[in-house]
Amino acid sequence: QARFIVLSSAQQTGDGQYSSVQPTLYVPLSSPRSGLVFFRSLNRDSTTSDSGVKRNFNSQHYGLGFRHQVNSWMITQVVVQSQQYNRQSSGYESMFNVNVFF
Repeated sequence: QARFIVLSSAQQTGDGQYSSVQPTLYVPLSSPRSGLVFFRSLNRDSTTSDSGVKRNFNSQHYGLGFRHQVNSWMITQVVVQSQQYNRQSSGYESMFNVNVFF
């Protein structure tokens, strides 16, 4: 059974704030412990300079991957994603991540 999950985070710093919303679709394969993940992350970075000028930067990431629950306390995940790496809309890079969660 496919699941739709929305992850969100926010962080306040001395000169601004960062927030992220990541809708994720998890589609299990033949085993309920393994599946595919598809996500899109929408990010907002708002900072204020020392002179009081406020700047906003919006970015987004896309990705897909394979997730496997090894046992009750360990999950592995392999993800390929494309993300904005600078403040220009055309500045994208691709990444390959291997994660182990405990």
